[in-house]
Amino acid sequence: MSRDWPRALALTLVLLAAAWLATLAAERTPAPRRLDAPPTEFSGERARALLQALVGDNAPHPLGSPANGELRARIVGALSGLGLAPELQSGITVCTSYGVCGAPINILARIQGSEPGDRAVLLCAHYDSVGAGPGASDNGSGVAALLEIARILQQLPRARQSIILLFDDGEEVDLLGAHAFVEHHPWAATVTAAVNLDARGSSGPSLMFETGSANRWLMRLYARAVAQPLANSVYYAVYKLLPNDTDFSVFKAAGFQGFNFAFIGDVAHYHTPLDDIAHADSGSLQQQGDNALSTLLALANASAPPAPAGEAVYFDLFGRTLVQIPQAWVMPAALMELLLALIAGAQLLRLRLLRWQAVLWGSAGLAGALLLGAAAAAALMAALRAIGAVGAGGASAEVAHPWALECGFASLAFFVTAVIAAWLQRRAGFWGLWCAGTLLCALLAVALALWLPGASYLALLPTLAALVALLVLIPAMRPDRQSGAGFAALLPCVVSFVLALPLVLPLYGALGADGLPVLTLLLIYSSFGLAALVAAAGNGLQLRLIAVTALCLASGVIIATLLPRYSSESPQRLDLQYELDANSQRAQWIADPVAGSLPTLLLHAAPFMPGVQSPAAAGVPAWVSVAPLLPLPAPQLTVLGSKRSGARLHYRIHVASARAAPIVTLAFAPEARVSGLQLMADAAPVAASPRRLGNGWSRLRLFGVPPQGLDLDFDASASAFAVQLMDESYGLPREGQFLQLARPHTAGPSQDGDVTLITSVYRLQP
Repeated sequence: MSRDWPRALALTLVLLAAAWLATLAAERTPAPRRLDAPPTEFSGERARALLQALVGDNAPHPLGSPANGELRARIVGALSGLGLAPELQSGITVCTSYGVCGAPINILARIQGSEPGDRAVLLCAHYDSVGAGPGASDNGSGVAALLEIARILQQLPRARQSIILLFDDGEEVDLLGAHAFVEHHPWAATVTAAVNLDARGSSGPSLMFETGSANRWLMRLYARAVAQPLANSVYYAVYKLLPNDTDFSVFKAAGFQGFNFAFIGDVAHYHTPLDDIAHADSGSLQQQGDNALSTLLALANASAPPAPAGEAVYFDLFGRTLVQIPQAWVMPAALMELLLALIAGAQLLRLRLLRWQAVLWGSAGLAGALLLGAAAAAALMAALRAIGAVGAGGASAEVAHPWALECGFASLAFFVTAVIAAWLQRRAGFWGLWCAGTLLCALLAVALALWLPGASYLALLPTLAALVALLVLIPAMRPDRQSGAGFAALLPCVVSFVLALPLVLPLYGALGADGLPVLTLLLIYSSFGLAALVAAAGNGLQLRLIAVTALCLASGVIIATLLPRYSSESPQRLDLQYELDANSQRAQWIADPVAGSLPTLLLHAAPFMPGVQSPAAAGVPAWVSVAPLLPLPAPQLTVLGSKRSGARLHYRIHVASARAAPIVTLAFAPEARVSGLQLMADAAPVAASPRRLGNGWSRLRLFGVPPQGLDLDFDASASAFAVQLMDESYGLPREGQFLQLARPHTAGPSQDGDVTLITSVYRLQP
């Protein structure tokens, strides 16, 4: 066997390691600029000082809470201190399609542009937090960045367009503030583009993961404006398919162009008490602010945007430059590459470097590698869940030390690749696997161009690299002389990894442990060229590679099972509730662990048993224990009137919390089939759509309910039906402190956090 093949394989592995290190380096956040940085530059230290002043008390400030009002006053004071004239958008009730209603209070300030007209660019960050955490990163960091940018804008010449600063409220309860601005504020009609800042963690690079539609001109502008572009159209394409939303989703639906930025490192801190000042990363704040300021000024100084001219396919190269391809070129390019790949295969057959049987074996082997990798990754994940090393999914799948799992699932990809390549050494050989890999990439490029064009570059460019490499080599190639042939696989393999690694590295932060099987598949796909080199490397090297990857796989999995699943820095998400049923006068403690299991200390503190939450709380499984009956008043529902209209009944009711709880939830029994529901707000009736739950009930959640309560109108088809009314306040009663003390330091609240719930069922009939 020629020594060229092992050398080509070794060089490929060295280049892949270099690409991995370069990708890691590109995603390092910059050092924050000092407090004495030039006044026209964004300073991460100045922004951190603002963050300390805003949320340094580490108090959660959800919509409608006293802490929310205190933070709002601080923001208004900071804007006034900069010479701006902040105004409040309040007194407007908005409802969303998810059965959520509330009256957010937005803070706005406008910096008039230099050109005549009303065109404006919006810079937005939400200032509310969830009930469980202080929201220093999500999204106090965005608020601090906006204030630092507002200071800079006061130092700079006026931009061509006006700039609107929006600190919106109620984002955490279904984007209420963004809806209020878009639907009710007159300035919304003047907005041409928006820059939105958010976070899904407390560290990591600032990623531009979403744009407006018809984004070719936006990406040209972004590439010129941002010093360290970190973006790709895979984020954008996949994000459109997910149910996740930010304020930018509302702006985009309203026709705004623009950019959405977020950082997602240390996702275990997201929506927990660990989202505090101590864990907020100044480097992430610096990069987020730099990106926001650069893109804001670029948009505000741009001429009128051209008519929409299509989408772009784009990706960054190590944060240095942004590569852009018009999406309209993708399908023609994919079809051309498929044709050229077939011609290349025919040429290899003509030169007797390849037999058609080898192509069939290679195609079956590489497709089988993907299927085998998917099955093995799914089986491994199922086994890890069965032994409790990983949760069922979502936030419950977070683990304290994900690096071991990442190592294991990455090793699984290389193990499968090495095994398949060794098995196909004689049946397919180097050129059989090379040709099969090139054809499969070309076919995938056509499929992606048709169904997910934003991801098409992942197949287009490796195919192009393989064809270019062959074009260089083929004039000198003969069956008895294949010196340098490894270049034909080296080039597409390196290109594949350079494109895939920016997706692979943040997968855990984006999807939790659910992203690990995807990591395995991406690495197997990127290793098609590597498989060809391994097949030509000889039995001894193949066996060593199989042994090393198997050892890494076993080590990663074993270490992952031995390491503690939770830690004080990555705690189990576990909320505690006190629920009083006012009708039966029975009370219970509810423990709601996202992962499903309870810590031993909590089981010793109270005799928890599996149970089900009330219909108003979605009727999901939880752990329940008997609690003392406390003298807390029930929420009130009063029928103000009812009348029959044909086969339906029309009701007007009044709901209120006798203890002034900020959240009131109504759950209508399945037979009610409620329609035409309206909140009778001060300004005008507001249409609302209850959300249908899996148990058949329909739920409407009202946030920031005033002490005097609210009136509602609706129609129902049943002559008699039940309505469960529940009011919710943050925190447990004093009697529940023993449970909070029993909750270990490796567990903590998330989302709404610990709450007190009082429920009462009313039966409506004419």
